[in-house]
Amino acid sequence: MSGGCLTTRTPASTKTRNTSPYTVMLVCGLPFLMVTLDGTIVNVALPSIAKDLGATL
Repeated sequence: MSGGCLTTRTPASTKTRNTSPYTVMLVCGLPFLMVTLDGTIVNVALPSIAKDLGATL
């Protein structure tokens, strides 16, 4: 191992974003809401689908 100094370079053209916490919450929460809603719709419709197809459990 060498006794050199570790340095990191940041390009001068690097732009930083100031992302709102509400935007992050929306981007993370909306897919969760859609999956939950989809599961609810499927679970409500399953008895009707099974009846129409003549399936027995």
